[in-house]
Amino acid sequence: MSINDALILIKNGDEIGYLTIINETKGFLRKIYNKTLHHVLEFDEWQSEALDVLVKTVRVYDLDNTAKFTTFYFTALNNKAIDLLRASQSTKEQYLRNGIPYSYLLEQGYDVVDNSIDGNLADIFVKEAFDQLDLRTPIRQAAYLNLFHEIDLGESDIHIRSFQRATRNLYQEISDYLYRDSDAA
Repeated sequence: MSINDALILIKNGDEIGYLTIINETKGFLRKIYNKTLHHVLEFDEWQSEALDVLVKTVRVYDLDNTAKFTTFYFTALNNKAIDLLRASQSTKEQYLRNGIPYSYLLEQGYDVVDNSIDGNLADIFVKEAFDQLDLRTPIRQAAYLNLFHEIDLGESDIHIRSFQRATRNLYQEISDYLYRDSDAA
């Protein structure tokens, strides 16, 4: 079955055409991976991303178009690979500037595709930020408790504006710690 026949099947609701396209395009999927992404993510993750690109590309491709579908799909895959590469490099550089080894992030569950940190690693960073806070005064202690749940200051000697300022300062200190640059580290 040709790729055009597979596209017609897909447009008519038969998803078996995707298998034909996947089999016909394995070569350049691997080529893009080896050229651009082999040091960024695993091949099976790239295949998953490529499948997403394939579905979107089939959806927007016009069968009456003079451009070949494979050219259209290849261009979309290249663009996705470049996007993934840029995203991983910018995130990688950000963490390296903060003195956090990228290999440590990967071991702790950093996802290079989504540029996200799983809950465990995020908890580690936030705990480190909280450990840096100065909580020697009662107002800062109350502000710290307010970060986790609303507290009632009705019977307290704490002035509301001072409390709000202390809460803002804690947020700022946590943010400064989490997003510190290499000069501050």
